[in-house]
Order: sequence, then structure tokens, then C-alpha cells
Amino acid sequence: LNEADSLDKNNKHLDIYCLDKIISDQQIKHLKMIFEIKKKRCRVLELKLQLKKL
Repeated sequence: LNEADSLDKNNKHLDIYCLDKIISDQQIKHLKMIFEIKKKRCRVLELKLQLKKL
């Protein structure tokens, strides 16, 4: 079993073990938001580049 599988199934606070550190649900949500923002910025840059090529 990996670390995630070895967590107590009854644990209501869903933490993930990563590199011997605990990342809370709130931190995961924050990281996902940052990731989505960066994806959108990247897409905007891709579209601007395509427009320049026209």
C-alpha cells in the first residue's frame, strides 16, 4: 500500500501526504486555482501568438 492507501478511511479531513508533508484541502484548492489561472494566461499568450502570425 502506498501512503495514500494507508490513511485511515474514516478520516474526515482529507489530507494528502506529499514528500512527508501534509497538504490540506484548502491548500489543494488554492493550488488548483493558481494552476487554472496560469493555464488561462498561457492560452491567452498562445492566442496572441497565433494572431501575430496572421
